[in-house]
Amino acid sequence: MPQLTPDCDRVVVIGFPPSDGMDFNMLFVIRLFQMLMEIRISEDYWLSDIYVFDFVHATLNHVSKMIPTMLKKFETCCIVSSKYNFCVYKDNRA
Repeated sequence: MPQLTPDCDRVVVIGFPPSDGMDFNMLFVIRLFQMLMEIRISEDYWLSDIYVFDFVHATLNHVSKMIPTMLKKFETCCIVSSKYNFCVYKDNRA
């Protein structure tokens, strides 16, 4: 979102484009998300993230290409990297 919430949180909306899911590549999505996070870390200021996932256009082809071990490693990378955000307020949001 172009603006921060009143609590200085960044809202990230993630969704699938309308397709049959045959050309879906989970590694490409993870790579794109990691590049987005690197740019945000170097050029953006926020306290925490709010993720909104839109699964309206998700099909079984999308789900079948999501490997659980890959998702777990991606989740671990996101959690570890988000612990190093700078907190302005006295209360720690970790």
